Amino acid sequence: MCQLEKTGQAGSTRLLDRYDRCRYNAPMQPEAVLPAAAKAITILYLLFAGGICFFGVLLLAFWIWMLFDCITNEPPGGDKIVWLCILICLFWAGAIVYFFARRRNRSKGQFFKPEAPPPIR
Repeated sequence: MCQLEKTGQAGSTRLLDRYDRCRYNAPMQPEAVLPAAAKAITILYLLFAGGICFFGVLLLAFWIWMLFDCITNEPPGGDKIVWLCILICLFWAGAIVYFFARRRNRSKGQFFKPEAPPPIR
């Protein structure tokens, strides 16, 4: 605890206790200063938490992109409904599965195309 001293009339000094500090309006000094290690840990924690939040926002944006891609580019039918259910139920994990299973293959043109019906004679 930080002690303040007050000089009396005869030149003597005495330590001020809490009562005297309030009585003489002396400024209160902090009892303990946060050590540098605790400050560093706090800063690292805030950076870590901020990084996790940023990563979560990126996953949300990726999920919305895959959901929009599924709605706009999948042909109507059972596959579209199944993929929408997978995307909605599995959230970002479903988005990753959809990206590797459908989106990349569609952009490369690797899907099986239905055979054209035979020409009519």
